Amino acid sequence: MLIGSCSGVKKVICRITIVMMLALAFTGVGLSGASFSYALPKVVKVQASSLILRSGAGTSYKKLTSLPKGTCRVVAGSKKDSKGTVWYKVSYDSKTGYISSDYVDVISLSVTKLSGLQGKISASGKSVAARNGPGTIYTKVYSLKDGTSFTITGKAKDVNGQLWYRFIRSGSEVFVYSGKVKTSKITKSSSTTKSSSSSSSATSTTASLKGTVNISSGSLNVRSGPGTEYDVLGSLAKGKTFTIKGQKKSTAGLVWYSLDFSGKTGYVASSYIKTSTGSASSSSTSATKATSTTSSGSKYTIGVVDGSSVNVRSGAGVTYKKLGQLSDGSIITINGSAKASNGVKWYKFKYNSKTAYICSSYVIAKTVKTDAAFEKEMTKQGFPASYKPGLRLIHAIHPKWKIKGYKVGISWSTALSAQTKSPGINVLESSEPKSYRSKVKGAYNSKTKKWTIFDGRWYAASKTVVAHYMDPRNFINEKGIYQFMTHKYDASSQNAATVRAVVKGSFMETRATGNSKYPKYPELINAAGKASDVNPNVIAAMIYQEQGSRGTSGLISGKYSGYKGYYNFFNIGAYTTSSMSAVQRGLWYAKQSGSYGRPWDSVYK
Repeated sequence: MLIGSCSGVKKVICRITIVMMLALAFTGVGLSGASFSYALPKVVKVQASSLILRSGAGTSYKKLTSLPKGTCRVVAGSKKDSKGTVWYKVSYDSKTGYISSDYVDVISLSVTKLSGLQGKISASGKSVAARNGPGTIYTKVYSLKDGTSFTITGKAKDVNGQLWYRFIRSGSEVFVYSGKVKTSKITKSSSTTKSSSSSSSATSTTASLKGTVNISSGSLNVRSGPGTEYDVLGSLAKGKTFTIKGQKKSTAGLVWYSLDFSGKTGYVASSYIKTSTGSASSSSTSATKATSTTSSGSKYTIGVVDGSSVNVRSGAGVTYKKLGQLSDGSIITINGSAKASNGVKWYKFKYNSKTAYICSSYVIAKTVKTDAAFEKEMTKQGFPASYKPGLRLIHAIHPKWKIKGYKVGISWSTALSAQTKSPGINVLESSEPKSYRSKVKGAYNSKTKKWTIFDGRWYAASKTVVAHYMDPRNFINEKGIYQFMTHKYDASSQNAATVRAVVKGSFMETRATGNSKYPKYPELINAAGKASDVNPNVIAAMIYQEQGSRGTSGLISGKYSGYKGYYNFFNIGAYTTSSMSAVQRGLWYAKQSGSYGRPWDSVYK
């Protein structure tokens, strides 16, 4: 998500403020991150009267079928065509293909976590579909019989605003329509967080007793309590032995054995366990003991996340509890590894002070050395302790980079106050979760329960969200670090070739500038950067950010009626008024004489 798409000149000011807040004023203050409901895979809604589904990402690919207007589909992936247009991979009418992003709206769905709530299917004797997402557009996983009970772990609304409940079954999250569920609060006597004093659920000792998983194939679920309505902690493979700590009866009166499982008390159904006296094998779970990959001395192992929204779990395998997610480019310090029951390696690391695991398939691991000189340099520049872990990892990956602190001379509270003093300074796309929006006066009407729309289609961001995106510590990673790139011109590292790499795939790669001296954009942008002492790579990136890959806006065509020959590449002053569209207002600003070398009557200017 991008913050800072603000009206007019404010748009540029707020973005530069966020970029330049890598400052010593943050010492010991501010947010390390914002806690929100987690997002589900992207959903798109067709806006065209009929949208073609093609076999590949582009108009040259074969037509498979058409999606009617209003059709909603879950996005399974995306690709760009030769022109830079994004195409979404979706399934429809038993066919899987690609649809153009130009003709769809993106709908963001998110799950809010719940606890202490029990659910029971109430469908007049009929079965109800459990799906892998909230809504009928998601795949049906299986059917739940009338009367089936489960522990509700979250809630989400589908594309039509209807409520669905989330729960865990066989290690995976599934959803069921709330209209077919009766809910009740979980009482302390049925909670697994405290022991019950009732004789039916009390744990009885089974000294010197071991259990062996006795199933024909596959693995046996280990649950957090005695019954199938409890969450799955993991699994035990066929033939696995363990020490039985005790036993409890489920609400149905069946016996479940308790055991130590990954540092927690787990339960398995006694009907699948063969018992015997004697010592159990040393391993009580299907997970291999983590072997540290961190060397003693000056070497250690880091990992860079290679994938969007990669799950972080409490153990090595998809059956373990999800602790959260890491975004593409996040950096971790790997301190061990373990193999899941299917043999796939998972890396062990610290996540929010907890021991966590991430699948190695989504991590690029690298062994690096500590650098005493770099440590001294960070201390010399005055970087706060909270900045150093991330900077160490960035330095380890890119040892030739020069990392410098920049003192803005503004306190955290002053900066945050300036960015949130009135609604609309920092705004969000309508596709972002509503929980990200501000509810202060002017941004939200509590009586009508409607948000104010800014500049045509934007909503005011909440103070918590703004604080998260202003805090540089949340972006000291392999992808986010580039927003802190110096804006100064440096001939030793910047030239037309570096600009060419930035603009690759965009209109700036092939479109002519109309300038006889610099007919191509990479050369012209580099020359403009050198003349104004500004990093040309940053100029190119900001144009890409404002104008997109295709550059179709009238603000940069030079052919807009009434303003021919005028350009505004950064959308400065481009906002809607009572008498002007955003394009007209931006070109009117470009045509005026005054600051910033206006009028901007050429691409170069």
